[in-house]
Amino acid sequence: MGSKERKEREKKIRQNDIVDAAERVFFAKGFEKATMDDVAGEAEFSKRTLYVYFTSKEQLYLTIMLRAFITLNNLIKKNMIEKTAQNGLDKLRIIMESWLELNQKFPDYFKAIHFYENREVDFQNPDEITRALYEEGEKSFQLTVKTIEEGKLDHSIREDIDVVSTVIILWEMIIGLNTIITKKEKYIRNYYKKTAPELVKETYQFIRRSLKKGTSGT
Repeated sequence: MGSKERKEREKKIRQNDIVDAAERVFFAKGFEKATMDDVAGEAEFSKRTLYVYFTSKEQLYLTIMLRAFITLNNLIKKNMIEKTAQNGLDKLRIIMESWLELNQKFPDYFKAIHFYENREVDFQNPDEITRALYEEGEKSFQLTVKTIEEGKLDHSIREDIDVVSTVIILWEMIIGLNTIITKKEKYIRNYYKKTAPELVKETYQFIRRSLKKGTSGT
């Protein structure tokens, strides 16, 4: 390994160490209360070193979100391989279950995705991390678009729906369901005798009835 490659490797290791520390701090204290001093202390670097790799606390947060979307997309990919899907409608169920799995196994990543508020600068003058984040985030969205289009072709999904609008609505439902599960799972389980997997299954059945070929949207 040459000196240039060694330096790049060391830089990558330091970046990952800083992001690891930022995760621990942000998830423990909350993004608003956490400071770059907190992250520097957790990472055991000077704050000056942090700013060599990241321009701001917000850029660190975007890097964590990037990790979250990569984790989600890897879960979807794994589940698509391991679970049986006969058609596009079945694949839609797998995508929903993958979101639930993200929330159950990596709840802080789910929250990072859910609670981030986009800014105009994200779209007008995105930096490298922001571009990478949106590219990764679009993967799950576009996969869902492709899945619905596939369902139209294999006749498991109605042909009269607008695909992009449907995906946005499904995204809202999935985020909302997972948020309720996060905040009210014990209450729902004790008072209504419903578990998280049951709610996901029933939500999918609701969506299935809405999208299934041969049903009416009116």
